[in-house]
Amino acid sequence: SVSAAYAVRGEELTYTSVIRNTGSAPMTDIFFTDPVPEGTAFTDNSVTVDGTEYPEYRPDVGFPVRNLSRDRAPPSVSASASTKIQEFHRP
Repeated sequence: SVSAAYAVRGEELTYTSVIRNTGSAPMTDIFFTDPVPEGTAFTDNSVTVDGTEYPEYRPDVGFPVRNLSRDRAPPSVSASASTKIQEFHRP
């Protein structure tokens, strides 16, 4: 999801991705990547995973996400990652 449907040049948007395990087996060794949209720039030090800041992480390079085991509350377990992107222009 994204924090706004539209943005003007220089505005910062927050993108949030949710990784869900709805299966019966644990998800392990998860590595999350997300390309930065064309016409935007990643905002350094803006990645959070499950509410914890990770200033060294970048979505375009990728980063590890905790294992999602099924020993937690059903019907699914999840991890969320958020990052900020600054709008420059869209081609």
